[in-house]
Formats: sequence, C-alpha cells, structure tokens
Amino acid sequence: MSGRRHLDADAASRAAPQAERPARRWHSRAALATVAIADVASERLKLEAEHFSPAERAALAGRHVQSLAGRLALKRALCDLLGPECVGTRLAPCDFVILETAGGAPALGAVPGALSSAAAGPLGRLFVSISHTKARAVGLAVQESMLDGGGERARVERHEP
Repeated sequence: MSGRRHLDADAASRAAPQAERPARRWHSRAALATVAIADVASERLKLEAEHFSPAERAALAGRHVQSLAGRLALKRALCDLLGPECVGTRLAPCDFVILETAGGAPALGAVPGALSSAAAGPLGRLFVSISHTKARAVGLAVQESMLDGGGERARVERHEP
C-alpha cells in the first residue's frame, strides 16, 4: 500500500475525557508466504489463469517472473491471515486483486465480499509488502485492529488518504 491508512475510533469516544474512555490498544497479526521463482516459472501460464484476474494478467504481461511470484506470495499470505477465523470461510488467492501504485508499491485492489462487509468493522487496517531475490519471492500481509478494554475488537472506520 502506498502511504498509511488512518483509522479513528468513533467521534463520541474521541470527544469524551480521557478518564471516561475505555482503554483501547492495537492488536497486530501478520502472515508471510514464500514462493520459489523456479516453480512459478515452470507453471507461469497455469498459475496466472488460476490465481489472477484478467486485469492483473494484463498488468503482469511482459514482466519478469519475480513480479508474478511476489504477487502470488502476497495473495497466499492474505489467505493465511484473513481466512476462516476472520470471515468464517476459506479464501483463495484468486479472491484478492493486487494492484500497483504509481510509485510501484503493491496495493490491495479488491477483497472478497465477506471482507468488504467486515472492512468497516473489526477487520482494521491492512498493510502489504512484496520482495524477491533471484530464487524466492515473499509476500507479507499485516492486519492491525483496535481492541477495547475487554479485549474485544472495537469498531473502527477506514479513512482513505
């Protein structure tokens, strides 16, 4: 993602004096997935067809296999991070669309419907990153959510930069 996504607690709790507000803290979870470049190179067309949308395939056309492997690793990390315990269903790499910002950083372009409805609530903030070497690609997904004083996830709002 380019830039930082900013989340605020609801306006009422911001307006309340500090002593009256429930204690809130951020909770972070992360998932890391790696992919061997050689494996992706040997099955590039199959992997593109199974895991990437037509728009993503068009964006990857003519790019090095490391770009494809990095996006695949990130999609797998997102599936691990946001799977059944977050949305109650198993997710697949094709459920996510990874875009590129003007600066070249990865950005989450689309999420499954179950996550879209959760995005205004307990899902919290998502951060993504991709890196690669000649031999391996890695995708990192980090989720931050606000917890209230009782350990429950507080409802937060997403504000675009």
